Amino acid sequence: MRTQCLLILSTLSLTLVGGAVAQDERERNFFACRVGYSTCKPGELTPEQLEIVEQASRARNFSACRNADSNCKPGLLDADQAEAVDTARRARNFSACRNGYSECDRGILDPDQLEAVRTEQRSRNFWACWNGYARCDRDALTPDQLESVQTEGLARNFAACRNGSPRCDRTLLNTDQAEAVETERRAQNYAACRGGYPGCDRAMLNTDQSEAVQTARLARNFALCRSGSAACDRFLLNSDQIEAVQTEERAQNFAACWNGESGCDPHLLNADQAESVQTASLARNFGSCRRGYSGCNLSLLNADQLEAVETERRAQNFAACWNGYSNCNQELLTPDQVESVRTSRLARNFEACRSGSESCNRSLLTEDQADALKR
Repeated sequence: MRTQCLLILSTLSLTLVGGAVAQDERERNFFACRVGYSTCKPGELTPEQLEIVEQASRARNFSACRNADSNCKPGLLDADQAEAVDTARRARNFSACRNGYSECDRGILDPDQLEAVRTEQRSRNFWACWNGYARCDRDALTPDQLESVQTEGLARNFAACRNGSPRCDRTLLNTDQAEAVETERRAQNYAACRGGYPGCDRAMLNTDQSEAVQTARLARNFALCRSGSAACDRFLLNSDQIEAVQTEERAQNFAACWNGESGCDPHLLNADQAESVQTASLARNFGSCRRGYSGCNLSLLNADQLEAVETERRAQNFAACWNGYSNCNQELLTPDQVESVRTSRLARNFEACRSGSESCNRSLLTEDQADALKR
């Protein structure tokens, strides 16, 4: 009896599950048909679903036709939809014609649209002509527009000539403009010459300008020579400038020698400078020796400096030994320092053992330290 009940329940469960699966498949198929998927199976739809799917299909087709999509099917449109689609097509064409696009079809424009398109074209052509663009059609301009375009063209040419542009056409300049352009050209040339730029044409300079250019050139050369530049031309210097340059060179050389730089020339130093440089060199060497640098030359140290360097060396060595550094030299330690270093080492070892460090050496522990670690 119990077995029969279980079989009945199992059969009922399978039936319910199968029904639910079938229901889900029908819903998925209905959705696929509504949105136009290729997986749609129209034969599995109910009459109500078929009607809904047909309405959705016609709505999609109407939208495609209004937007001029390639999958539009005009035969499926009703009268109202066909009229709306034609209205949208004419609006798109009107916009294309106003913007000068190639897909414009003037044949479907009404008189008002045609006039608006012509007005827009004339406006665009005037703008192109006014700005000097190649697509300008001068034949399409009104007399007022043509005059405005010519005035703007002459103004652009005048500006190009003043700026030295290759687009300048001097034949279009009037007397005042030609004079202004020539004045501007001479001013630009004068500025180039004063600045030492390659565009300078000295033949265009007047007497005062030539003198000012020469003065500026000599000043630039003097500055180059004072700074030690390779572009310096000493033949252009006068006696005062030569003396100033030599003074500057000696000052720069003294600074280089005093700082121990490679550009030092000892032969340019006077007696006082040589003594000062020697003093600075000995001071630098003493500093190197006190710091333990490899550039130290002990033979240059006097007795007091040697003693100070040795004292510094022993102090640094004591500090290294006391802190347990590898560069410690036990031979340089005094008996008191040896005792102090040993005490510091034992203290470090005790602390290492207390903290469980691997560096702990239990053989170095005193009895009191060993007892303290046991507690």
